[in-house]
Amino acid sequence: MRSTSRPNGLIRRNARVHFNLGRLQVTEHELLKNRESSSQEHLKISEDRLTFTRMKHEQRLLKQLLMQLANPGDQIEALESRMSQRSTLIEGEIHQLSNLNNTIRNLSILFDFEEAFNSVEYSCSDESMPISNTQSEKEFDEKYD
Repeated sequence: MRSTSRPNGLIRRNARVHFNLGRLQVTEHELLKNRESSSQEHLKISEDRLTFTRMKHEQRLLKQLLMQLANPGDQIEALESRMSQRSTLIEGEIHQLSNLNNTIRNLSILFDFEEAFNSVEYSCSDESMPISNTQSEKEFDEKYD
């Protein structure tokens, strides 16, 4: 039997509180579970988006490769054009190197001639003393100016 010290209303109220607390605990557990599942769903959606983006990128790359394979003539023409441009550049560089080589050869000849010219001693018919290069230049300048 029930104790007479507690009224029936209080017992019912306590039972309701316990029942409501139990429901709140179940609800809280469900909320935590839903949070975990929603974050997992969010991760899955993010992974799906990433996979979709990768697939689109791969699809673009495949299209480019197919276009290249479908038109090999265009690629061959482009390669021939590039090779022609490079050969023209190489020919120009060979021409420049040839010009540079000729210039170096000419300078070498000039230096050899200058050495030979500087080593020769000049003499006048009335004097037996050698004339320096600077004296002959002065005489030449005076005579023909």
